[in-house]
Amino acid sequence: MHRLASPAAAAAALALWSASALAQLAPRAPSSSPTPSTPTAREWQTSCEAYVQVLQGIPQVDDLEVTHCLGLTLGLVEGMRLGSQIGALNFASELTVAFGLDPSQVFALFQRRTASSLLEICPPEGIGLKAYVIAVHGYLANHPEDAQRPVTEVFFEALQAAFPCSTPGAGD
Repeated sequence: MHRLASPAAAAAALALWSASALAQLAPRAPSSSPTPSTPTAREWQTSCEAYVQVLQGIPQVDDLEVTHCLGLTLGLVEGMRLGSQIGALNFASELTVAFGLDPSQVFALFQRRTASSLLEICPPEGIGLKAYVIAVHGYLANHPEDAQRPVTEVFFEALQAAFPCSTPGAGD
């Protein structure tokens, strides 16, 4: 097992690893269609219309739609967070084996990374689901051409646009 030559070499390995993990999450060319289990952005938007109406003070809405919107939004946010960390850890493991790196050093570097820095989405501290819904709903209002794409892709792009990191890796 080789030790990393220097902190700079460790940082370079981590940067490569982070870039690769982010590339796995980054949207590709628009998908031809979502899989049957992945709702479209339009389906998410339709479900969340009721919640947006509540936020605008309109009291007569379908509670089931509000609950569905918030549940789907929470699942998307947490799925991106956890998925980014799992993907990055998997890639770090591959790098460790492929280049004979010291696993304890690689894992120490991994522990310093946050989901925000991996995703390049840096929301303000303490943000709630309301802000995520508003951000994605607004994004779809400005990008109606994305409505038939999988909500997972559009959600990622919308949150990157709404909550950019000031510098790459700023979520650390």
